Amino acid sequence: MSHAVRRPVVLPLVLAFTVALTPSCRRESHDSHDHASADHPAAPGIVQRTRANLGERYLVHLIHPDLVRGARASVLVHGTRLDQGTPIGGGDITLVARGPGGAELRFPTRELMPGHWPGDVELPAAGTWTLAIDVNSANGSEEVGLGAIEVHPDAASASRVPAPQAPAGAIPFLFEQQWPVAMRFERVGPRPLTEWLSVSGRVAPRPGGEAHIAAPVSGRLLAPKGGRLPRPGDRVSAGDVIGVVEPHLATSDIVGLQALEYQQHQLRHELDLQQLDAERVLGSARVRIQSGTRELERAERLVAQTLATQQELDRARADLELSRAEESAALASLASVNRLRNEHAEDPVVKAPLLPLIAPIAGIVAEIHAVLGESVESGAKLATILDLSSVWAIAEVPESELSRLGTIADARFRPLGTDERVEAESAPVHVASRVDATTRCVAVAFDVPNAGGRLRSGMLCTFELRLRDHADAISVSKSALAYEQGQPIVYVLVDCETFVKRRLELGLEDNGRVQVLEGLAPGDVIVATRADEVRLAALSSSGKIVEHHH
Repeated sequence: MSHAVRRPVVLPLVLAFTVALTPSCRRESHDSHDHASADHPAAPGIVQRTRANLGERYLVHLIHPDLVRGARASVLVHGTRLDQGTPIGGGDITLVARGPGGAELRFPTRELMPGHWPGDVELPAAGTWTLAIDVNSANGSEEVGLGAIEVHPDAASASRVPAPQAPAGAIPFLFEQQWPVAMRFERVGPRPLTEWLSVSGRVAPRPGGEAHIAAPVSGRLLAPKGGRLPRPGDRVSAGDVIGVVEPHLATSDIVGLQALEYQQHQLRHELDLQQLDAERVLGSARVRIQSGTRELERAERLVAQTLATQQELDRARADLELSRAEESAALASLASVNRLRNEHAEDPVVKAPLLPLIAPIAGIVAEIHAVLGESVESGAKLATILDLSSVWAIAEVPESELSRLGTIADARFRPLGTDERVEAESAPVHVASRVDATTRCVAVAFDVPNAGGRLRSGMLCTFELRLRDHADAISVSKSALAYEQGQPIVYVLVDCETFVKRRLELGLEDNGRVQVLEGLAPGDVIVATRADEVRLAALSSSGKIVEHHH
């Protein structure tokens, strides 16, 4: 901690120095402005010292004189809510002092205005005490330690304590400037960071997820029987007939078809003649059967009366059997003709064959390249089908980064034009074996489920490839960075109202944080937001008198 006389000064030529006692932003310093209140005026010649610390919920700042045993001392507490960057208002703030022999004294303060809490302290024994600020407010309860303080036996010994000098380049930025811009702070310390490689890329169908249907021959594109040609966006199943092609025929093919049609005509004509002949024979046989039946009956009567011979009866029977045989033959011939007619009844009309276009995969029709009735050439692409139930996210890794390809664990990417970040939670499924001659990049592909169809083929993306994890990297929020002539800088807290500038050497970036290779140490407390406000204050305050009263 440091001790400093609080009086109006000219900056930066005369500024009290602030010294950090611990890495927890617990500070004592010479203040650059007067915080004496109407209830607690600063007596002439009294040295006002400050100390501060950053807790989990609150930033607290204590202004006090040198403490003397048994002497009442006026103090002032400033407090900031870390979740909002606003002054502590409401609730209560108590200064806690713990001294020799386990003594604990509590000194309440009162709210003069948000963020300003004056009070009185009187410690009964000289020696080393520890101070803390107990805050109970809207952001919860927390006791923030302020470290050890020496209580002097008398005023003479207190007056011999020298005031430290301010560090070079100290920048005043008062609470009254911090609170309106909701300034926030963070403590520097080791944090887990992941090393990412940022590249561009695209979304593409996985192998087997894109199929092109081409015309098998030159011909005319027609709709499938009983259906229509699909439209872009229609879903099809593997094996569906999406259309047919009627081939164009050469002269020789046409002559062959005409000959086939003539043969079919001749066959039908011959069957008609055979049917007529069979029907004629059948009719004649049936007439003879009727006549022969009567003749047989007559011969049987005559033989019974001995008016005819047995030979005449036998001849009548033979004639009847012959007629019946002719009837059976005619019926068989007629059945054969009908069978042949039925077999050829389904013969198609002689014309060019229709060749089906069959979907090889299930998916969505992405493109149709011809219209109904259009003449197409053999091999011409007629339709494209995409199966996007899962896709490949392909990162284009520059040739200069090839040495890092072996460490890629997984990736995340964001399609251009959206705020959605998609996680590829597995290692690459494919790394190209050649460098693209045009882009000088190597394709690294990740398989990504796409059940909802949110990823579309051809989307451009920005990728972050996860290379390795760092468990204890020193880092700061990107919002903490300001830039001076292109050089990244941050502002380190000295006593909550005084800052110093630090130039940084940066490393990797991860999720809004940047690794610090040089320029900060664990325990430093920095401005996490609105760092440019401090920079502007530094530029505008040079050579001006900084004075602040309550």
